[in-house]
Parts: sequence; structure tokens; C-alpha cells
Amino acid sequence: MFESYLRANGLKAKLFFLFLSVSTLSSDASLSYGYVGSLLLLQQDASQSKSSGAALPPLWQPVDSANLRVTQTLLPLIHAAEVQTELGLSADQVKALEASLAEIDGPWWRARNLPIPEQRKVVADLEARLLQQLSIQLPDEIVRRIQQLELQLQTSRLLLRPDVAKFLELTPPQIAEIDSMISDTEKVSSEIEKLSQTNKDPAIFEKAQQRLTEARKIEIQDSQDTLKPAQRQKLTQVLGTLFDFSKCERIYPLAPELVSSAEWFGTNPGTLSELRGKVVVVHFYAFQCINCQRNFGRYNEWADQFKNEDVVLIGIQTPETSAESDPLQVRRAAEKDAMKFPVLIDLERKNWDAWGNTMWPTVYVIDKQGYIRMWWQGELNWEGAKTDQVVAAAIKKLLQEK
Repeated sequence: MFESYLRANGLKAKLFFLFLSVSTLSSDASLSYGYVGSLLLLQQDASQSKSSGAALPPLWQPVDSANLRVTQTLLPLIHAAEVQTELGLSADQVKALEASLAEIDGPWWRARNLPIPEQRKVVADLEARLLQQLSIQLPDEIVRRIQQLELQLQTSRLLLRPDVAKFLELTPPQIAEIDSMISDTEKVSSEIEKLSQTNKDPAIFEKAQQRLTEARKIEIQDSQDTLKPAQRQKLTQVLGTLFDFSKCERIYPLAPELVSSAEWFGTNPGTLSELRGKVVVVHFYAFQCINCQRNFGRYNEWADQFKNEDVVLIGIQTPETSAESDPLQVRRAAEKDAMKFPVLIDLERKNWDAWGNTMWPTVYVIDKQGYIRMWWQGELNWEGAKTDQVVAAAIKKLLQEK
């Protein structure tokens, strides 16, 4: 329920939960807390502009998948257009980066469904793979800056990275104290997660978010207080110039390419690659699913609302029953429901698997560059929710992007 509330807030919600859990992909998230957290970690240190003179390691190692305290942040941040601008990437460098992401993003996206330990192992392997490719594609100073941004997003959690702790010369008592502080935050997070299972009041969720934010701030401030002046100086060298992540909204993978099918209702609009430059809304459904049926009217409303805009709606009908496995019945049902958009009939569930989809219905919104920007599982108007309006607002916003 908590995640459903957060998904319903779409691009409006700034979920700092990316930094409060070990999960690398939430249904809605942003990088907004990284700058604030890093700033708190370095606050009131008059010496922070000085260099410690200690040589940094050639490269930091990817986060150990077993180190559950430290969030894996490399993949979300490297997708942000603002980060790519900060790095000064040329058009050719962005193209090379996206070629790497095209191979990495599918496994990353599907890993969101795995149990946390397995998910972290997959992500750790992908981070190592990406870092290796970046080291070949980009100058050393850019790769170093990427790693500084990665560490900034980890805020106080970076202090529990063995490589960073060694460089800062943290003592075992310091590490134990920081670990205890993080445990206090995790307890608050667990309590709120339990609350979310039984409570449906959005106001409660707002208060929970505030409570968790405060707990996170206390964790960061107290962690900073454990550091000695010399360690703080080294930390400024580790983090580099602080970057404001608050406007970074593109943190999800490139959308998986559609797996071609000989069976369509309506005209095949082409591949997602061919649809670059347009906002694409993809929704998975099964025509006998009652929850799916309750969304059909909203999809048609979007089709009417954006018919003169660069927006493409695509339905993907993945069968759950034997009737839904019959292309003729799928087409007849689509005609009966007067669907105003093409439908890919996913008889072999290849698209379902490629997207790592788990629920009928699910809606994905894809920007002009082909990146997933938000998604929603279930009925759009479940128990009074207005997610159809949230999606429409997201589409409008993405239409304004270049």
C-alpha cells in the first residue's frame, strides 16, 4: 500500500526511499536526497575546502552485494540527463554510454522482482560491468567524477564501505557506532513498512515520510560527528564538489524493446527505437481480467486527449487464460471494448518476460529518449485513486522535454 501511494504521486513524489532501502529500483524514486545528505555530512567544517594530500585509489570497487547497509546508486545516477551534462559528455560519448546501457538495463530492470540478496548480486555484477566499460569509453577524470557522485548519493552509508573506511582510516569503534546509527534508521523504516500494510490514509503516509526524513537526517548528522577533522578533510576529497540531484528525474532504465509478434489488433506502430522522439505509453493487460477492463476507458481517454500530440499508446495483451491465448478472441474483445490504440498480442509471453512484468494491468510511461519514467500496477482509480490524472500529467510534462 505504501508503494501504491508513492506510485500514485508519479513524478511529483520525490522518494528518498532509494537511499533508505537496499532496493535499487522503486516504483517511483528520485535522487533528490543525495545532495542534502552529502551537505549535512560535511556541514560546519571550516577545513573542508582543504585537500588532505592523500592519494585516492585508482578506482573505488563496486559495492559488495552482501553489504546491505550501502545502497547501490551507480545505475540510477548514470541515467540522469543532468548527471550526463555535469560530466560534460559529448554526443558521441552519450551514444556510447547508451549502447552500454542497452545491454545492462534489461537485466537491471528485471532484477527488481528478485529477492533482495539476489537482486544485489545482479546489480553488483552490472555495476562492475558498466564501470569497466566506462573506464574504456571515458577519460579517467570523468570516471572519477562518476564515482564521486555515486558516493555522494550513498551519503552516510558510504562510511560503511570497506574501501572508503580504509582510506578515511576509520577505527573499528567508529564503524560500529555508524552502523548502530544506521540500524536506528532501519528500525524506523521497518516500522513504517509494517504500518503501510494496514493503513490506507495518505495523510499517514505523509507523516511517515516526514518521520523517516528526520531519522535519516539524524543518522547523517550523527555520522558526521563521529569523524575526526583529518577524516572530514579526506571525506571532502572523496566526495568532490557536491552536485544537486534534486532535479534528476530520469533514473530508470531504457525501456525493453518490443519483441515482434505476427499478431496485432490494429496497425503495428513500429519498434520503440523507431518511436524515439515520441512519448510512449505501454500497458499490459488480459482482456478477461476485470481490473484490466476497468482501465480500458482511461486508456481511450488518453488516446483522445493526446491524439494530436507526439504520443503513442500501445497495449500488450499477454494471456492468463486459454481464451486470451486465441488471437481471434483477443481481437474481438478489443473491438467490443472499442480500443483506440494498437495491441500487440503477446501469445508466447516474450514481451511480458522481457519487461519482467508481474501484474495485469501495468502501465509504463516512456520518454522521448526511450527511458521509462514512471509505472503503475493495478487499477488506475483503485479506491478513489486518481492515477489516470497523474499519468496524463506525466505525459504532458514529458512532451515538453526535448
